[in-house]
Amino acid sequence: MTAAVQAVPVAASSTNRWVQLLLGVIAMMAISSPQYVWTLFTGPLNQQLGTTLAELQWTVSLLVILQTWFSPFQAYLVDRFGPRLLISIGALLSGGSWILAAWASNLWALYLTYGVIGGFGTGIIYVGIIGLMVRWFPDRRIYRSLKAGSLQEEIEDSLRRLRVDVIDLYQIHWPNPEDEIEEGWETLARFQQEGKVRHIGVSNFNVEQMKRVQKIAPITSLQPPYSMLAREIEDAVLPYTQANGIGVIVYSPMKSGLLSGAMTRARIAAMPEDDWRRRTPHFQEPRLTRNLELAEVLRTIGRQRDRQHHKD
Repeated sequence: MTAAVQAVPVAASSTNRWVQLLLGVIAMMAISSPQYVWTLFTGPLNQQLGTTLAELQWTVSLLVILQTWFSPFQAYLVDRFGPRLLISIGALLSGGSWILAAWASNLWALYLTYGVIGGFGTGIIYVGIIGLMVRWFPDRRIYRSLKAGSLQEEIEDSLRRLRVDVIDLYQIHWPNPEDEIEEGWETLARFQQEGKVRHIGVSNFNVEQMKRVQKIAPITSLQPPYSMLAREIEDAVLPYTQANGIGVIVYSPMKSGLLSGAMTRARIAAMPEDDWRRRTPHFQEPRLTRNLELAEVLRTIGRQRDRQHHKD
């Protein structure tokens, strides 16, 4: 089975979001133990290892330092490999640090197990789970990312939801964030090499952006907006795609319903406040009058052609 989809920024479903939030809170409560129960261990450890309290306190200091000051690096790993994998690794490191620390027979072993391994593991979990929460809240927030880890999760989710083995066409929907388009395109090219997708394309890219990603891998298709009211791509984008053998699949040929013949002033005025079309220049004066007149001209032409077709 095959399918064609686009890599777009999405928000988690309401039910799935709350379930994962609950699991995330439970995980964060579980990994908080190394910090909050440390004082219970200092006395017995001090006697067992025969060390000073100051030397012993370096253990929890290492844990906190790795938890906090290494957060940017841990966040990079989450972006690079995806939160699922990294949170799982963090859980293994955190649990392993407890088990290994129980066998520590000297101060340096305690530093390594409880401090370093535990700090790095709990830090990954904190960063990963908080990152997921930031994506989901407040409600309807959209998370935009072209990082490899994010795209890896998205394509695995797409294959699972669609119940297919390979996707015919996989596209980057928006070049946003723009500084991540090379990483995103490298990831899509890897998906193609792995056999997860047959063709890769882009949407809403300009010529300069297409040139940047073409240095990495060929572009199969471009999906731009194109209609009688939005012809900007005719100047540079269409000539470039033709010269480079890039297929074009346009969207919004009816300019979001404005040229459909069904749009009226009354219908536009009755649109909900959160309808993005209310705020676009083509749905506002002075362009609105001209656009509705064009739609009426097209309706007249269509009726004439329809009558001619029936005569023939």
